[in-house]
Amino acid sequence: MYIEETTIKERIAISNAITPIFVDLERAENLLDTIQDECFEFKGGITYLSANAKWVYDMVCIVNNILCDAIAAFYLTIGYDANNWAEYYFKNAQYAETVLKCEETLNRIRDVEQSLPEDRRRRVLEIRKKVDDMKDEDALPILESLLKEARNG
Repeated sequence: MYIEETTIKERIAISNAITPIFVDLERAENLLDTIQDECFEFKGGITYLSANAKWVYDMVCIVNNILCDAIAAFYLTIGYDANNWAEYYFKNAQYAETVLKCEETLNRIRDVEQSLPEDRRRRVLEIRKKVDDMKDEDALPILESLLKEARNG
């Protein structure tokens, strides 16, 4: 094993970035220990499953998810997105960011809309209804433009 020489400041930065990941790895280790200790019997050199197979399968799936999340978190922490799970989380984060921007823009439009004259309010409402069925990435530029138009008159 090779341990990199680090300064106190570097160790603090490493710890802040990696400790949450290792907490999850320790959880996975504890679950695997539980599975090994409580689900298998060893008799005469042969291993037997002594627990419900469905329960063991579910526990192994949980451990797998924890490990995949920890690996993805590590790769995202170091800026490496070529890992499948990291790529998945990155895409979801981008999607969530777009969703949040849409909702924020909609809320701001609704705030401005209330102060508009009736004819302009109806126009804004019509456009808002048209984007309701659109994908967020398509709706966002329209909503941003609508907000700008509603504010500026």
